[in-house]
This record gives sequence, structure tokens and C-alpha cells, in this order.
Amino acid sequence: MAQVFPRSANWASKASILAALLIVA
Repeated sequence: MAQVFPRSANWASKASILAALLIVA
């Protein structure tokens, strides 16, 4: 699980950035 958490966090970070772009657009 320790190895999967970083990947999940990274994916969440990308999703957050995409969501921010959609809000700004």
C-alpha cells in the first residue's frame, strides 16, 4: 500500500490541476 499511495496522490494531483483548468476555462 505504501507504494500505491504515491501513485494515487500523483493521479489526484493531476486530476486537481485538470479540474482547476476546467473551472478557469
